[in-house]
Amino acid sequence: MHFSIFDLLLNICLSSSIIDRWASMLNHEDVKRGEFTMPRLFSHTALFTHEMLTTLSYDDNKRLEMFTSSLMVVFEEREELMDLKHYGNLIFPIPE
Repeated sequence: MHFSIFDLLLNICLSSSIIDRWASMLNHEDVKRGEFTMPRLFSHTALFTHEMLTTLSYDDNKRLEMFTSSLMVVFEEREELMDLKHYGNLIFPIPE
């Protein structure tokens, strides 16, 4: 399912820190999922920065380097979690 927060709450803006805290809570709660379900990953809002998305001088390798660095923050610097194929859902909020 794909939707934006504006679909749920018309004319209401949420702080990125609220979204980040909610993502952290959902990741923490995901450990209680069923034994045979794939884990989900809820990312923070700073994973894709304005700079990363709009700087024309950045090539794909630079953007991948920035993305990987930001993703390590989500994984709390735990390299073993970086294999994304082990996740059933990857949720990356991109604030406007």
